[in-house]
Amino acid sequence: MQNIWRETFEWYDLPIWRTILVLSLFALFFIFIVGYPSSSMEVDIYATAPRKPVPETRQVVPVHVNHGYLRYITAKEAEDYRYWYNMTPTFLGAIILGMFGSVMTYRPRKRKL
Repeated sequence: MQNIWRETFEWYDLPIWRTILVLSLFALFFIFIVGYPSSSMEVDIYATAPRKPVPETRQVVPVHVNHGYLRYITAKEAEDYRYWYNMTPTFLGAIILGMFGSVMTYRPRKRKL
């Protein structure tokens, strides 16, 4: 594999701390994708929220879920949903940049003979 300085190295050349960091970030990425909070919320909202506003239960905030279907939820649920919907790309982007940076900035040391 090549780093950003076009120096070649193998995975086993990485220091143990860098290997652990990359594997941890990969695991975090996988856990976040599998447990994707906004996806889970979207499925719950689609299945349980009413299609028309219900003022008695305060389900009056419209949200579009699951390919554009309109559902109505409470203001608190809408706040939580929008938070995860907006923050998920940020979290995943930071994880991916961390993995990429950890591997691509490694410079193998010249070994003394």
